[in-house]
Amino acid sequence: MNNPIPARRRLAGAGLLASLLLLGACATAELPPTAELAAANAALTQAESAGAQRWAPVELLAAREKLSRADAAVREERFGDARRLAEAAEADALLADRKTRAVNAQQAAEELVRSNELLRREAERNVRR
Repeated sequence: MNNPIPARRRLAGAGLLASLLLLGACATAELPPTAELAAANAALTQAESAGAQRWAPVELLAAREKLSRADAAVREERFGDARRLAEAAEADALLADRKTRAVNAQQAAEELVRSNELLRREAERNVRR
């Protein structure tokens, strides 16, 4: 037993180190998901601005409900649940936005086709005169 550090002291040091590591891991896992909530709110605002209420109401409602549940989870300090719900809300809001933009693009394309047809008819009428 020529070891200068007694076994009891080594064990106490290892226990202290393990406790500090565990506390550090818990502290990082328990942060509120502010970035995720902000991203979900921004996506929801963007979808609403695009007109998702009219063209993607189901997806928009799902995003709102999940965001509301995420906010409640934050208040209850269930940050992991809040993070997952906020990410799901953002995904739903992005889907609503993309769906709405696709419908708007389709309508714009159809309007261009109608306008081109009117111009073609007008040009034919002018050529016949």
